Formats: sequence, structure tokens, C-alpha cells
Amino acid sequence: MKRLNFYPLFIFLFFTSQILEAQERRFGAGIALGANYSQLNETNQFGAYYGLNTGLIGTMTLSKRLQLGIEMLYSMNGDYVQPFSFPETEYRNVLLHHLEVPIHIDYLLKKPDKQWFYKFDASLGAAYATLLAFHAEDIAGTNLTERIAYQDRYSIMVQGGLTYYVSKHIGLNTRITVPVTEKGRLYTLSARLLFLI
Repeated sequence: MKRLNFYPLFIFLFFTSQILEAQERRFGAGIALGANYSQLNETNQFGAYYGLNTGLIGTMTLSKRLQLGIEMLYSMNGDYVQPFSFPETEYRNVLLHHLEVPIHIDYLLKKPDKQWFYKFDASLGAAYATLLAFHAEDIAGTNLTERIAYQDRYSIMVQGGLTYYVSKHIGLNTRITVPVTEKGRLYTLSARLLFLI
């Protein structure tokens, strides 16, 4: 009876595991969950507003200190797009629903230190945002949505942020977003909890 040679199978499984391990180190994914803060207007006519900032994160390691990141986010009440026309009144309730797609480079400022924290990095990049839907009311509760018009519903923005990782899988991120294609738009601040796989 002919003996079966299992060496090729072992070699195949060994190299496959090494490739998968390398890919696992090179590519990552996760979820972001947090909030936005913005004023929506230079004159503070709309007041200060908060909204949800959540979505999916994808990363690719470029070197020991550099990482490429891309995100697909639902972003509420970011100061991203300028209305073409809107009633001059005091607003009580404004809801702006955006799809936001940031792309950024992350630079590792401190290598992992398990005694105090895992790692700390800074990011710089750009983002595309489009306004999906909106709703607005004045202080009397009157619905003004139909009286607000947008000429363009998209924006290109620059972003910068810092992320403090308490472990390999959990990070605390802060980010500032400034539109570059919309005049009169202010910054939007975001604070998020990152869960990485």
C-alpha cells in the first residue's frame, strides 16, 4: 500500500497561515461611534447643535509609523453644506443628515506601551460629504423645511485628528473638519469611540 505524503499539505497550510496573518496585520476594519458639534452659522443664528457620527472604518498599514484610513459615515448636523436660501429667523430644531467619506493618513506618534496605553497617532486628510436629507423648525415649531433651498448638496473638506488607543481594539478619537468648497462654513468637532477588529 502506497504511503500518503502529507508534507505538501503541511507546507501549504503553513504558508497560507503566514499569508493570512500578514494580511491581518496589514488590513484592519472597525466601527466608529460618537457625536458632532457645530454652530451651523457664523452669526450663531442656528445655535449650537449636536448629532450622531457613526459608521465603518477600514485601514491599511503602510509602514511602521504610517497607516491609510478610509471611512463610510452617517454624520448628523455637521457644518458641511451652505444653503442657497433660508428664512431669516431663529431656529429651534435643525436636522442635517450627511453621508461622509473621509480618507486620511495616520502617523504613529508613540509606539505601543502596554504599561500606560497601547498607542497614540495623529491624522490628516480630506473628506467628501453629501447632504441626504434635512429638517428645520423655528422657535415657534413651524416647519421651515420647504422654504430652505440648496444649490449644491456636497462639500469637500479637510480634516485633522488625534487618536488615543487604550488597547489594540479600542481608541478614543477627536477630529476637526473644515469645508474648503463652501464659504461661510465653520468647523465641526467630532468625538468618537473606535472599535477595531
